[in-house]
Amino acid sequence: MAATLVAVLLAADRLAAFAVGLALAMGFCARAPLEFRSRTGVLRPWDLAALVIMGTLAAAGVVLAGGQRHAIWVLVLLAAASLPVASAAARNLRKHRHELFELVGMTFLGASGGLSAAAGGVSLRGALVVGVVMGFAAGTSVPLLRTELRRSAKRLTGAAVASVLAAFAVGALILWSLGQPTAMLALVPRVISLPVRSLMMRSPPRPMVSGVREIVVAFSSAVILFAAMPG
Repeated sequence: MAATLVAVLLAADRLAAFAVGLALAMGFCARAPLEFRSRTGVLRPWDLAALVIMGTLAAAGVVLAGGQRHAIWVLVLLAAASLPVASAAARNLRKHRHELFELVGMTFLGASGGLSAAAGGVSLRGALVVGVVMGFAAGTSVPLLRTELRRSAKRLTGAAVASVLAAFAVGALILWSLGQPTAMLALVPRVISLPVRSLMMRSPPRPMVSGVREIVVAFSSAVILFAAMPG
């Protein structure tokens, strides 16, 4: 949501930018009935109706996002379709809870804001900036939440924080190379969240509170990025 929000705010064609988010959201939601079908071999009565509705909305998103630009059509279609396909494949391989799968998936969802921005008419450089910032905000949530909420992973807390700081350095370097140093400010909410998370870990895990923190980080990054990007 945060990735789509900043893309819509920056886009000249806000409908097209929103349409990308719509297509991806429908692809994401389609995972549940398709995974149930994969596990049980049947579709529940409401699953078929839900898939028809989600498929229709996803198709509308692809068309509205692409307009006359067939390359955008293809990219949005592939991005939306990849979500349920990758999820089903990971579940069949019993890798759906693996950290790497979660990391790649969340980073992809965040970085998809760049595709939304490009569809909305933002320059390629600007779209890359959006993708880097929002991919960083989403992807870095994975190691932090896993080590915070999973008892078996708590011993890796130091490594999780180190990986976030390394990702911050890489993201800042990429943004600098793209000629958008002020966009580095949008990476700061994640860094600020680290001591907050450390304080939270002194008490028993509270998934809802941790989730709220991650939402705040994502939307703070989006708002700062919007303010930092040149008009």
